[in-house]
Amino acid sequence: MSYHKTNKDSIAEELRLQKKHNVVNNIKYFNEAYATVNGSHGRDVSGKYNPNFGVKWNEEQKKHLSNMSLGCKCYNNGKVTINVYRNQDIPNGYVKGSLSKPVKDKIWINNGIKETYYSGTKIPDGYTKGRLNKSVSGKFKINNGLKSKYLKIGTEIPDGWVKGSIKVKCEVCGNLTDKGNYALRHGIKCMVKKETKTG
Repeated sequence: MSYHKTNKDSIAEELRLQKKHNVVNNIKYFNEAYATVNGSHGRDVSGKYNPNFGVKWNEEQKKHLSNMSLGCKCYNNGKVTINVYRNQDIPNGYVKGSLSKPVKDKIWINNGIKETYYSGTKIPDGYTKGRLNKSVSGKFKINNGLKSKYLKIGTEIPDGWVKGSIKVKCEVCGNLTDKGNYALRHGIKCMVKKETKTG
């Protein structure tokens, strides 16, 4: 390895070594051309050496290249995702965003400290369905049977408190779930499922 004061000096040394080892014709090297000062990655792409030299673009190709330089965003109609360039109108029935590919039989679970994507049928003890609230990252939940709160990881749990959320029994399915809004949402989902099965 050698060091040089200017880019011109370093390219001159690179060119000397390339010619010494005949890198353009030697299968041990990937170089397609010798180094040049004004080249692209050491390759002279000026004038007739440019890959697009003499290429005549039709109007459709020019428009496509122009659109690509503007950038695009994904839109979907519930069935397919398309790219819409900034200077194009959004087709009727399309909404912003690409279709997500569903992951079968996997859900997010967390234990108040870490979250994971889970594929089992029974949620492990100490875990609840859903992702961590980023504002409580680095903390864990404790409760005294009446209320819950978060503590920083490494903090000792006070007397009369236990790790985890307060659990209540769902009146519809009988499973234990976290107390509060989650329990309400869980119960509503169970009622809807029950009505769908019986209705």
